Amino acid sequence: VELLVRLYVSHESDSFLAKYMRPEDAPPPPPYYSSGVVQSTLNYLPSCYFSPDLSFVSTIAKKRDMIQSIFLSLNLRLFSTHRLFERKYVLLAYSLFTRLVCQELRTGLGGSLAYVVMEIIYSMI
Repeated sequence: VELLVRLYVSHESDSFLAKYMRPEDAPPPPPYYSSGVVQSTLNYLPSCYFSPDLSFVSTIAKKRDMIQSIFLSLNLRLFSTHRLFERKYVLLAYSLFTRLVCQELRTGLGGSLAYVVMEIIYSMI
């Protein structure tokens, strides 16, 4: 979660998250990382601990409540912060994690598919 929250995307980036940024948006307090670095790190982690052919989401889905705890932690950060720019960066992290999870929906996510779909729908409403 800490790595996701340290995400910074500039408005000039080629990331899918760049459309949510404006030129006048200041970077978050250091340390912060680009979306490419965050995604590379998340892709590298499973090869250290499990199988190199598994994705990050498939790896964390092996532990039944890990995806739920990440969503919960991001939601708590989102609703506990009072600064608008901090909320924006947490929303970017939430968006990136949701995108990663949605790419793995067809695998069933280790039994937490219903929770993930419910979480995404409730968050969007």
